[in-house]
Amino acid sequence: MRPNSTNNTLPIVYYDGQCHVCDGLIIFLKNVGAENKLHLIPFQLVMNDVPNELMLTDGSSHYIADEALLKLLAILGGGFLLMAWLLKILPKPWRRRCYYYLAGNRYRFFGKRSCSIT
Repeated sequence: MRPNSTNNTLPIVYYDGQCHVCDGLIIFLKNVGAENKLHLIPFQLVMNDVPNELMLTDGSSHYIADEALLKLLAILGGGFLLMAWLLKILPKPWRRRCYYYLAGNRYRFFGKRSCSIT
């Protein structure tokens, strides 16, 4: 990505660089050109303890877990807005419980790998 003056205002997505699901998400985001809309940063670059949630910061607003996923889908736009809408239909406690169940068991369900910082 070439540096320019607008890149400093892009939302930042923090993800687990060792999780196969997160890594797959990042590869997908890069394939659909999301790097023009987002900065993608693995937690391992900025902290030692990796939390069980996706994080997104957009200026002064911060989103975690399922809310970060919904915001990410909204930023991507297009058909992803439909996915965000469908997820919003679920009651928030159910959505959050499902998110944390999958996030807390991500290494057991999907495996763990060494962080690829790209």
